[in-house]
Amino acid sequence: MCLVQSVGTMALARLGRCCRSLVREPVKGLLCGVVQPGSIEGCVGAKRHLLSEDIIRLQDFQKRKLDVRHLAEDGFEMVSQKLQKNEVILKDDLKLLLHLCQSAADMVVVKDAMYSYHAENQNTPQGDYNFGPIFMRQCYELGLEDMAASTLTDKNMRGFFKDTTSHNIVVDMLFSKGSYEEALKLLGDMKSRGIYFTKDTLTLAFGTCYKLNTPESYRICTSVIEEQQSKSSLIPRQAYCFAVALAINQNDIEKAEQWFSQIINTDSKLCQNLKVKLHHFYVLK
Repeated sequence: MCLVQSVGTMALARLGRCCRSLVREPVKGLLCGVVQPGSIEGCVGAKRHLLSEDIIRLQDFQKRKLDVRHLAEDGFEMVSQKLQKNEVILKDDLKLLLHLCQSAADMVVVKDAMYSYHAENQNTPQGDYNFGPIFMRQCYELGLEDMAASTLTDKNMRGFFKDTTSHNIVVDMLFSKGSYEEALKLLGDMKSRGIYFTKDTLTLAFGTCYKLNTPESYRICTSVIEEQQSKSSLIPRQAYCFAVALAINQNDIEKAEQWFSQIINTDSKLCQNLKVKLHHFYVLK
């Protein structure tokens, strides 16, 4: 993304220099439109466009932005009134709030609306639309990991967050904040409720266990690996690397070598570093 912006910025700069040189050089003054010789200065300072307003449609774009802003204000006010009056929150109401909230205060309204919606529709299938990941991404953007975790584990919301993605996002939030014990508890909750562990989940799980580096986290890591291997499930390289490093830290060199041998491609720098650690373990021993 940054590369694209950088290239775009350089391109615009070059275009700006080119346009300025064209304006200042009389021989190329025809690009300023139909003007008399010697009147090039008249073009300087005037807003000229190569594309017409019909194509650029800047005014239309600006109007739409204002309409969306008004829609957001009206939408939050409308749903807030519904909540105060204990009226039914519709699916479209919740969609609107989830996509337009911009602050922690907005998220409180969204959360209340979500609870109300779930209470009315918990026995009704959500269909293809899944609210969970959108709510969690909003929490991520606003740094509301506590709200995300408490909402996800609230028994009153059971059945609303059935997807793995919502859980992965929250675990990643907790991990990034250094809340490893809370992240591990959430992973345990996922397992107990039968939430499917994806490759991303395994990487988060083993990374969390590695960060904790306790006998209990090592036991959990070992248990998850054995379960995944019994199902012939693919464990990603990064997840195995976390597990190997944890085994080394727990002085279980036999298990570390066993797991390292399961890594299909060990050409990465991370794997090479683990090889060095395994070698040093034997040297020190």
